Amino acid sequence: MPIKIKKIETGLAVMEDGRRIRLDLIKDAQAGDYLEIYADLALSKINYKEAQFQRKLIAKP
Repeated sequence: MPIKIKKIETGLAVMEDGRRIRLDLIKDAQAGDYLEIYADLALSKINYKEAQFQRKLIAKP
């Protein structure tokens, strides 16, 4: 599920839901970016449009 970054701390992204996610694979992450995550690791950075599309897909029964 894509989640928006609230702020960046040393090597971690604090997400809008309060989770702290490791940025080992994403070197150019900034506050406001959306990330695809698995467990506590960011897998990729995606744009706003893709994040909204994925959220809609996940929300459908």
